[in-house]
Amino acid sequence: MPAGHPKALVPYLETFIGVVEGGTTSEVFAFWLRTLRTELETITDPQIRAEAMRLFQDIDKVGYWFAHEARRPGEALPMILSPIRKLMDYLQNAVPRG
Repeated sequence: MPAGHPKALVPYLETFIGVVEGGTTSEVFAFWLRTLRTELETITDPQIRAEAMRLFQDIDKVGYWFAHEARRPGEALPMILSPIRKLMDYLQNAVPRG
């Protein structure tokens, strides 16, 4: 995929899911959030970028919870993975205009 295409970010999200499923710290989670935010800003289609950033906010909210609440992995994992998968699904199916 060319740079700026939404599907180019899917491998990042697949890796992020693997990191989360494998167990991670709040510091590593925060690193991934910063990386993903930077990568999402490279999407060239403004409508897709706006929607992706909106979906990313849900991941960011989970990240805040992850960093500040006691974690019980069995309960937290679905809550953490759900918004990541939603963003990944959106990017896989997004078709840039032009």
